[in-house]
Amino acid sequence: MSGEQHNQNVFPKIGFADPVHGLIKIDGRLRCIIDTKEFQRLRNIKQLGLEHFVYPCANGTRFEHSLGVCYLVQQLLDHLRKEQPHLNITKKDWYSVLIAALLHDVGHGPFSHLYEEAVNGFNSDKSRPYKHEHQSNRILERIFEKDSVKVVFEGIIDDKELTFIKELIDPYKNIFSPGSTWPYKGRTKDKSFLYEIVANSDTGIDLDKVDYIQRDCIYLAMNTGIQWSRCLETIRVYKDDSTNLNRLAFRTKVKTNLNDIINTKRNLHIKAYKHKCLKLLDEMFLKVMYDSSSCLTFGKSKLSLCDAWKDLDTFIEIDDSIFQMILFSDVKELKDSRDLLERIVERDIPKFCGHAEVADKAIKLDFEIYLEHMIKNMYGEQSGPRFYTSIIKLDYGVQCGNPLKKIPFYTKNEEDACHVSDDFTDGNKNKVTILLLFADKHKDSNFFSDMLKKFCEEKGKKYLGSDDCPNIELD
Repeated sequence: MSGEQHNQNVFPKIGFADPVHGLIKIDGRLRCIIDTKEFQRLRNIKQLGLEHFVYPCANGTRFEHSLGVCYLVQQLLDHLRKEQPHLNITKKDWYSVLIAALLHDVGHGPFSHLYEEAVNGFNSDKSRPYKHEHQSNRILERIFEKDSVKVVFEGIIDDKELTFIKELIDPYKNIFSPGSTWPYKGRTKDKSFLYEIVANSDTGIDLDKVDYIQRDCIYLAMNTGIQWSRCLETIRVYKDDSTNLNRLAFRTKVKTNLNDIINTKRNLHIKAYKHKCLKLLDEMFLKVMYDSSSCLTFGKSKLSLCDAWKDLDTFIEIDDSIFQMILFSDVKELKDSRDLLERIVERDIPKFCGHAEVADKAIKLDFEIYLEHMIKNMYGEQSGPRFYTSIIKLDYGVQCGNPLKKIPFYTKNEEDACHVSDDFTDGNKNKVTILLLFADKHKDSNFFSDMLKKFCEEKGKKYLGSDDCPNIELD
């Protein structure tokens, strides 16, 4: 039975006009989740954080992205049911994976990953980092406590299914490697392929990424030649004898199409996600969030911004509107924060002074200590020039280097004989870490540029210049 036959008369599909996928239709049972305030809040969470201050059109939201991922998952499940009915994708499988797709990002805070970074910087307990996936799973539980949701999914979503959905949203790593033990409780090994659909920690190719890569390109006015529909029609499930797990595999003819996805993601990181101006704005807004946490509270719980995640009633009240809230606040203690936000809005931002290739992000603190020492030696107790630093990391997003080296492929004449391709290489460089430096005042840029050069000479680091944004690419 296909997904379209699930009580169509009672729960007709919901249609949306989407800038990426055109007119999309989603299973009607999901309306009761989409119409909750927890999910609707995603309308006010930007997909790309502060990117709209760099690329003016970058105003896509987590709301539309979540709908897009859900649609792609529905397409794939329909395809597998049609082409391989023996997989026995049940009604519970169907809805659990769709719900995971719909709610995988519902735990994001204001400006998406930036809030995650703020909370972890503010949190003194570094052994338990805050993750939006954990928050999504907390909100998942909250949504399924609602009578309006429980009645729609009665007999479909029970405690075991909630466990399965949580595992899909926040999967374990390296479970598809030979010798790994099966860690999941939601499904047994015969349904292992379901864990590759929403968030694939093994290859990095999943439908979350397929959607946001295409969606972000549209909102960033970047060209994309991605042909996902061609890839989709070749997907099959096969038995991996080395692990005894059922895996998703692609036909060899779409290797170049998958390579386009990987290359587009890599270019997005270089040109947009790790853009020098965005990283600077992130550092400025992180300071705003830290500083405002001591004098601004939210909800009945009166929690600070960086603690708001602890109480879900408070958490669902905060979104990207905190920017305007602080910008136009008349609270005396928020003056420094307001001044920083005014600088962002009025484009009075610090000057880029240079960048250097370094071994790891730990060098950032060493460099800041070095600069503070040099400034103190030169200016004594007087207030010296101020600066911002940031670290960017460029890689393929998975530990194996090029993700295509871990994707199983099959040929036209041997659909059950899958192999991992060996014709994709990592090149000479698949991970790069770059230190960025900015002078708070433009007049101090030459001073800081000289300091970065001197630091690189003393520490044996590669100075990359100060003329433009980082120009490092993976081979």
